[in-house]
Amino acid sequence: MPSPIILYDLIPTDTSSGPSFSPFCMRARLALLRKNIEFETKFITYHELRFGGWKEKLGVELASGKYSRG
Repeated sequence: MPSPIILYDLIPTDTSSGPSFSPFCMRARLALLRKNIEFETKFITYHELRFGGWKEKLGVELASGKYSRG
């Protein structure tokens, strides 16, 4: 059995019950639901993403990048 998909979703604060920051996570969630693909959602704050060791966990160089118009 394949491992489940993990969707990391950004939330404003740890105690937030409001909407997520990222419309891209919502699009991904809706696509997975539409195709009946099972997934697990893990909520993280922007601060956790930036400073909580996620770069190492996800194997990326930067957790966020500069905006470029080019």
